[in-house]
Amino acid sequence: MSGWTPNVDEKWVHIQQNTFTNWVNQQLKERDMSISDLATDFHDGVKFINLVEEISGGKSVGKYNLKPKIISQKLENTSLGMAFLVREGVKLVNIGNEDLG
Repeated sequence: MSGWTPNVDEKWVHIQQNTFTNWVNQQLKERDMSISDLATDFHDGVKFINLVEEISGGKSVGKYNLKPKIISQKLENTSLGMAFLVREGVKLVNIGNEDLG
């Protein structure tokens, strides 16, 4: 055998990740932002908050830390974004702010 080839499930996951990344970047384009890695780029909550504000039609989540440095600030930002989604009627199942990075 010469080299490793991904199985069908891995290919499907990769396609889904690329598709969602492209969609997120289209939404964030209005704010001159982008992501490259779904696993890490929402970790501090800043891009996540900008994404949820954009997809909500420009509604504001409120005041948040623009340059979070410590874990508590990052978790506060992601919690704020999650709470905003819940207020907007988005049902979140088995996902929390710690899942964003």
